[in-house]
Amino acid sequence: MASTELRMLTEFLRLTGEEDEDGFFEFVEEEQELLEAPLGFLSKIFKKKVSKDAPVVTKAPSDKPLDQKPVAKATPSYGQDPTPQKKSDPAEKQSKKTYKPAEKWISSGCVVFDSVKDMSKVYVIKQKNWGTWAFPKGRVDKGESIKKAAVREVAEETGLTVSLMPSGYLGKGMGSMSITHFFAAVRTGGSPGQHDHEVEKVALVSFTEAFKLFKRSGGKAGKRDMMMLRKAWEYANKYRKGKVPEWPGSKK
Repeated sequence: MASTELRMLTEFLRLTGEEDEDGFFEFVEEEQELLEAPLGFLSKIFKKKVSKDAPVVTKAPSDKPLDQKPVAKATPSYGQDPTPQKKSDPAEKQSKKTYKPAEKWISSGCVVFDSVKDMSKVYVIKQKNWGTWAFPKGRVDKGESIKKAAVREVAEETGLTVSLMPSGYLGKGMGSMSITHFFAAVRTGGSPGQHDHEVEKVALVSFTEAFKLFKRSGGKAGKRDMMMLRKAWEYANKYRKGKVPEWPGSKK
């Protein structure tokens, strides 16, 4: 490059870079680069000049909120309802009625033998409302003992008068709606036809027949009466010293 051209170039650079006296021409001393590649050197200068003087262009602001560090969401534990729960209102809580299952009432009844001489048969009743067979029994009235209730219920449902046998408590059985105490009893009078309207029929049957009737009736009541029939059979065996027929439910 001619010295005249060099001076013109230097002057041009000085004029365009007057605002950069603090160091904009610090590389002018690199004369070798200027002499060998003047166009590249000019490009380098202008890029620096433009990058320094040009206003900083930033991206237009967005309505989108700035990214933040993700916050871990609480996940509901197993069995927990993820939906928000309402705070309980004490007034509302008090207004709600609580329902308890109905308590079973206490009943009493008898397994009635026809006589102490022949304890191979028992009295059973056919219930009109259900059409099932059972031992006579009924609810114990307020202030009434279970023994008195047993004798009264037998009289109402069979028309028979009975006497409870010594040490004849057979135990209690669970029905669908009641807990019933049973006693071994013997007929002392009355007529089977004088029963109340809740009973369809009164029958004197063998242990085998009674066993079949109760099994056919089924349900809790059927199982309960089968259990009491077995206890009555055991009691009769002890009372008559083995002079009672074989238990119909035994496996051969």
